[in-house]
Amino acid sequence: MDKMLREELEVYLVGTLQAIDCPSLIVRSVEDHLHCLCRLSHMVTIEKLAEQMQVESSSWVKKQSAALRDFYWQSGYGVFSGEPLQCPTSDDLHRESGGTSSASPLSG
Repeated sequence: MDKMLREELEVYLVGTLQAIDCPSLIVRSVEDHLHCLCRLSHMVTIEKLAEQMQVESSSWVKKQSAALRDFYWQSGYGVFSGEPLQCPTSDDLHRESGGTSSASPLSG
């Protein structure tokens, strides 16, 4: 997936997370996975959050191009939780992912 499409996907995922009451703070993607910092709704399990993000994003990607119809994310997911003051900053995630986009609810 090229960089431009990944940036569009990041913006799409901001809306996906908002729709399930898990507002995103940061969404970053690389070729085969993504990083997301969000507030978890008390009505959504971590498993459901990961499932919703994988299903929605895979479906969206496949609709963008016939060449991507076999697209899938790597299997599994990792989750970290913490206090808001201990969460990484946008710059931390940006450096970690090696990306240059800045998808967030405020910059979409």
